[in-house]
Amino acid sequence: MTEKSDTLIFTQRRKIIAEAAKVCFSRSGFHGGSISDLSRETGMGPGQLYRHYKSKTDLINEVVRIIAAEWRNFLTERLMHLTELLHILDGQSPFWQGWSSQNHALLLEAYSEAARNKEVREILWKEELLLIETLCFRNEGKIKYSSDRIRLILIVIDGFLCRIFREEKLDLEELKKIESFLFEIE
Repeated sequence: MTEKSDTLIFTQRRKIIAEAAKVCFSRSGFHGGSISDLSRETGMGPGQLYRHYKSKTDLINEVVRIIAAEWRNFLTERLMHLTELLHILDGQSPFWQGWSSQNHALLLEAYSEAARNKEVREILWKEELLLIETLCFRNEGKIKYSSDRIRLILIVIDGFLCRIFREEKLDLEELKKIESFLFEIE
């Protein structure tokens, strides 16, 4: 085998392990998911897993990097075309289509881990800064974003993610007042 093919195989196995870790961690959490679970999910022995990731912490950080980047990309796409706050607060709206329950569980796990783990907190913070920068400079939709407005919207979204409520009788007039405060719709 050539060095290039060895590198390709190594990279592919890391991706397989990371994807399997997403499955295990979404089921059991970062600390509930074990290397044994991951070994069963991948079909690789623990030694192979540790060859690709030095520790479970390294693997957790990799999964957080992946889910944080996916979250940033998801929000960038959705917020660029957002026209009504109501869409954020309705878990059945098109705004949330494409964000899986697995991703949801992993993101919540990442937020929880950020309270304990400085590395995870920094990974999430960097992705949030990229999101803010992207939205501030790409105003393709009807809503004009400032960094403060984006942070406020993220607080609303994060709160929604943590609670996942579905209020059937939202006060639409009150929601419109909040919406006008958050957004300047032209």
